[in-house]
Amino acid sequence: MEKILITLSDAFAEVPYRVLRFKNFVLTGLVVTSILMVYGIFTRTELDMTADSFLDQSDPAIFALNEYRRQFGSDDSVFLVYRAKDGDVFSRESLTAVQQLTNDLRFWQNLDPNDYPESINDIDLDFNELNHVRRVQSVANVRFQVRFQPVDATHALNLLAGVSNPNVFLGRSFS
Repeated sequence: MEKILITLSDAFAEVPYRVLRFKNFVLTGLVVTSILMVYGIFTRTELDMTADSFLDQSDPAIFALNEYRRQFGSDDSVFLVYRAKDGDVFSRESLTAVQQLTNDLRFWQNLDPNDYPESINDIDLDFNELNHVRRVQSVANVRFQVRFQPVDATHALNLLAGVSNPNVFLGRSFS
């Protein structure tokens, strides 16, 4: 075993001398190999960083993603950001405006282009761009809650004391 290792050591020690003797041939080979590698990098390398490339094609998340693409034409995200005129995004007026926006997106074919400006910030408005939207479920779930009224004085005192869910029956509190 020792003789084999010494022979290998001697062979590797001779490599620099042999490379120097054939330096033009070795240099040409390295340049040609490098050019072929660079060509392969630019023509055959493909990076797929989409979400579906990381999952198995039978995964339920892929089915959901494909359904999303079917409904909206792509998986590009659209974020709607608005500022409430009254400063409170949870006010009745703001939530009604968001619900109206939802209805306008659902039934955009019924919108009258004369009710809108021709352009915003020098960008022409084209209502046909909404053709790719196939279904709008909801932009917001609008629910109005009526302020809770106490049943009687006992119930009112429980609410003031911070008892959030007292059992009240005909003016009597049971805990």
